[in-house]
Amino acid sequence: SFVTALKKNWWVILILFILQLAFVGLIGLINVKYQVAIAEHMNTIINAVQSANFDENAINMGIPFVSDAGAVYAAIDGIISNLWKLVGYQAAVCLTLGVFMWALTHYMFKKQNLMKLFAKLFARSLVFVLVMGGIIYLILQKVFSSLAEAEQFSATSWVYLAAAVLIVGSYFMFVSLALGELGFVSGLKKAFVVGVKKIHYILGMIIVGAVPAVAFGYLLFLSAGWAFSLLVLFSLLFILSLMFFMIVMAAVGRRWCAGE
Repeated sequence: SFVTALKKNWWVILILFILQLAFVGLIGLINVKYQVAIAEHMNTIINAVQSANFDENAINMGIPFVSDAGAVYAAIDGIISNLWKLVGYQAAVCLTLGVFMWALTHYMFKKQNLMKLFAKLFARSLVFVLVMGGIIYLILQKVFSSLAEAEQFSATSWVYLAAAVLIVGSYFMFVSLALGELGFVSGLKKAFVVGVKKIHYILGMIIVGAVPAVAFGYLLFLSAGWAFSLLVLFSLLFILSLMFFMIVMAAVGRRWCAGE
């Protein structure tokens, strides 16, 4: 049925390829734009600190620690603002275009109302994003509190905890997206059951699927200075590897929905 679905839905595969290309392009554009902006603001702070006045007597006489404190505060605000945009825009792309690709992949195996399927998968993903976002926000408050109290070890521990929440939450959200045939609530419940019982199987699939994607992505990065034909080739292979992995996971998810 897997091969038959691919043969009969070549037009869906073509649309998925175009959407995957747009998805990777948007994520790349967002990262480049806002990471560059964050780096520029960081340079402003670093330059200010490097030229700062560390003379305690001079500070007591009224000479400020930094000559332009307003620029430093503006840079800090800029970092926070661009960081929110970096995270928020990527989340928006994943929740819209990313989830729609999952819905279209499930549609390839079973014809159904595409927009209802998208709405169901979107609602599931939104639950995970909101829960993860809320927990990580609370953890980051602990990070800032620890930094303010000069507790470097405690702050680092909280950062690791935030990263763990992000990884675990993303894992179960990924599993829920593969369960396209189940309802909203049953899909959420099944995601945790399948995610725990078949964790060795799923992690193995993720690793196997990630190897070619990472390899082609790395070659794509290296090919920036190579021939244009190689750049196009590695771009196509990178997109196809991501798309094929999503199709395989959707096919396996159908078996999980059937209780296999």
